[in-house]
Amino acid sequence: MKGRMMVALEDNTRAQEVFKASAELAHSLDFSLCAVHVRPWTGPVRLQSLEDIPFGPSGVECLDTPPQLPQDLPLERMVINASEVSKGLVETAAQLQVELIVLETHGREGLNRMLEGSIAERVLRDAPCPTLLLRRGIVLPLEPIQHILLPIPADGGDERALVTAVRLAQALNAKLTLLMVLVHSAASYSATYEPHRSGDIPQEYQNWRLEGNQRLEAACEYARAMGGPALPVESKVLDTFDQSIATKILRFAQEQPTNLIVMNTTCKRSLERMMLGSVAEGVFHHAHIPVLLVGPHSGPLELNLGVNLEVNLEVNLEANLGVNLEVNLEPQVQWVAKDQS
Repeated sequence: MKGRMMVALEDNTRAQEVFKASAELAHSLDFSLCAVHVRPWTGPVRLQSLEDIPFGPSGVECLDTPPQLPQDLPLERMVINASEVSKGLVETAAQLQVELIVLETHGREGLNRMLEGSIAERVLRDAPCPTLLLRRGIVLPLEPIQHILLPIPADGGDERALVTAVRLAQALNAKLTLLMVLVHSAASYSATYEPHRSGDIPQEYQNWRLEGNQRLEAACEYARAMGGPALPVESKVLDTFDQSIATKILRFAQEQPTNLIVMNTTCKRSLERMMLGSVAEGVFHHAHIPVLLVGPHSGPLELNLGVNLEVNLEVNLEANLGVNLEVNLEPQVQWVAKDQS
């Protein structure tokens, strides 16, 4: 049975291109595609197939009359009636057991975003599956995914984004690069990670860098064991001096032609997010390529790869890097989930 991808379409000039790009990706991943549009509704979330709507068009022209898509792509076209767009998308994704949601983002930032909110953020916070974000500035159609970038947080993370990235690289015959960005000095480390602590900050900083490198090595070993010898996996460590970690990630993605960024996010809320900042937020608000985010309630992306990896994963925010393979992948420093977003 094919997995299902869901793309949310708005009534705008890019809807048809978003539809076509999603269809090409769904076809590449052997998914069926469910194209939806959310309409305002005061009652509980109600899902309708276009064939069941007797009172006229959906409100999105390309949803009523689809563009040319891959001929053998299974396609569903639906309208979601909901009081909130995010609620309609999340409940529909759960009801239809969707494996991947595709959203176009408007790119609001700062105070406007805090006051107006973000549909993408609310979907990420509650979605039962990963979400692929297409920023308005991204050029469509998308390039074939040949290089996937996975940032690894220096102060911890869990394996859901890593598993997702490996599975995508396998399915698309893409190269996978694991990137770690480290602040360049003890002073920067203290200001960023330990602003209220005293003590031997220089020594803590050196230990932190060492542990970060160990986590990156462990993640690479994990990816190679899971993906097998056919999966090309590379790693890179960068220091950031006068740039944010998100900016450093995006610059690397431009300099090393990258087609997709995969990350975890914990989806901080409102004032906390604006004050503390967010690596994932900084990446997807400025990315020139698609960003796939694994939210706090999402497991890794499920794909039918035709192989039995027999990987025993603890998919939760406190998971360690232990897996059930012949290779011992448990590092001395646990790869514990902390805040990447």
